[in-house]
Amino acid sequence: RATAKCTHTGCSGSIGPLSSGGTGALPDASARLGSPSPAIDTTVESSVVRHPGPEFPPARPGATLCDVQLRIGKGSAVSQAESAASVVIARVGEIEPGHTKKFMLSVEGRETECFLVNHAGRFFAYVNRCAHVPMTMDWIDNQFLTEDGRYILCATHGAAFEPDTGECIFGPPCGKFLVRVPLDVSGGQIRAGQPVEDTAG
Repeated sequence: RATAKCTHTGCSGSIGPLSSGGTGALPDASARLGSPSPAIDTTVESSVVRHPGPEFPPARPGATLCDVQLRIGKGSAVSQAESAASVVIARVGEIEPGHTKKFMLSVEGRETECFLVNHAGRFFAYVNRCAHVPMTMDWIDNQFLTEDGRYILCATHGAAFEPDTGECIFGPPCGKFLVRVPLDVSGGQIRAGQPVEDTAG
């Protein structure tokens, strides 16, 4: 009697003898269980055993080929878009603690002046616009900090802001925040993203 052999590379298994009629019919389960089995077609189509292929996580409903390619690619579309939107504004070590640097960002198609602050070795950035009156804050070009470097100072009305949070702690807009510019410090470079309005104030 013939035996069905697996044709998968490296596999030496078999599925047992075939019937003499050559149809490959499997034995009826009812003969072993003692009860009639449902009318299920158990005919083996051929002597080739098909091994299942690799399993992939199910795609979300309505997913397209493009979606699948993005899932299995090296990076997501979101991270690539964020990387494209960020701009190198300085090098690490270029700005010493207690110093600032102005730079420009394109925001909704308009050039917007911003400034970078090195506060105690950490970097923060804001749009150069007071939370009280929408005016630039440096009374002398690129001079944003108090003499001791503890606060960001608006030259128009003397409002003082925390360098690490942008919150006003003294002056007319007390409790309000400067518009923050998110930063990414890596590879010896400082990159700036799109400004973020802080609604906490």
